[in-house]
Amino acid sequence: MNQQEKQELLTNIKSLEEYLIEKNNQIHYHLEQINHILVFAQDIQQNKIEDFINQIKTF
Repeated sequence: MNQQEKQELLTNIKSLEEYLIEKNNQIHYHLEQINHILVFAQDIQQNKIEDFINQIKTF
């Protein structure tokens, strides 16, 4: 492998590393968004359960 091929390989590896880091950051961002949605849905569910319990208590 000559010097030019080695340099091209290193450049490709660096590009791949940058691409993977960016994709990892995007995945992390989307997982955080999903987590916020799940927490919000859990809060809604809990409120509905509490409302239901309160309705039963009024009977």
